[in-house]
Amino acid sequence: MPRMERADERRAEQRLRYRWTVRFAGKAGAEPFSGQMFDVSSEGMAFLFHANESCPRPDNSITANFGVPHFDSQGSFDTAFFNRVGRVCRVDNLNSRVNRIAVQFTEPLSFKPGEQDISESDALQRLRAKTQAVVNTKEKDQVYAEAQRRTKAEEQVRQKAKLYEEQIAMVKAEAARRIARIEAETAERIAEARAEVRAKLREPAKVREKNKKAVQKSPKDSVVKKLDGFIKDRNKVY
Repeated sequence: MPRMERADERRAEQRLRYRWTVRFAGKAGAEPFSGQMFDVSSEGMAFLFHANESCPRPDNSITANFGVPHFDSQGSFDTAFFNRVGRVCRVDNLNSRVNRIAVQFTEPLSFKPGEQDISESDALQRLRAKTQAVVNTKEKDQVYAEAQRRTKAEEQVRQKAKLYEEQIAMVKAEAARRIARIEAETAERIAEARAEVRAKLREPAKVREKNKKAVQKSPKDSVVKKLDGFIKDRNKVY
């Protein structure tokens, strides 16, 4: 939370206290760390960081990126962003887990954060309102993102279901075509088989009819032949 420091504290310039993120690195191009702002003036700042081997040491040089609320007369504030190189003046061990790192800037800020034309209570109220607005916005964004995620998931499910339905329809159509072809081929083979059976059945009937005719014709022929023979024999006798 913000706090305008009293004049009896060690710095001559009043400081503004608030809890925003500070990103810093010890060397150019190095992976930055994240700390939490403790207080800031135009000449320097203090931030909180883990009490471990990554914590900066006194006389270390760091490059910090941070934002400072710049209050206006309209009941709100803008955020001024700064990138400053500074020297670690002091490291205070607050407890077994947290250190407070005091840093002196090599170049001062463009205004005095703790000496703006605003009371401490008003500054606190504005920061709380801004924080709540940010929280509400994040919650809305989360709700919107969740809705978007669900909509996307539902659309993917619908697309998959549609694809499955199309695939099933294709399989059914192909199965119907195969069944129709098999039925047609089966009907054709059955017709051929029936025709072949009928043809085979007709052959013995023809043979029997032929034999019958042959049998009926044979006795007559025999009688004629005998009569001819008898006549010839009589001629020989008489």
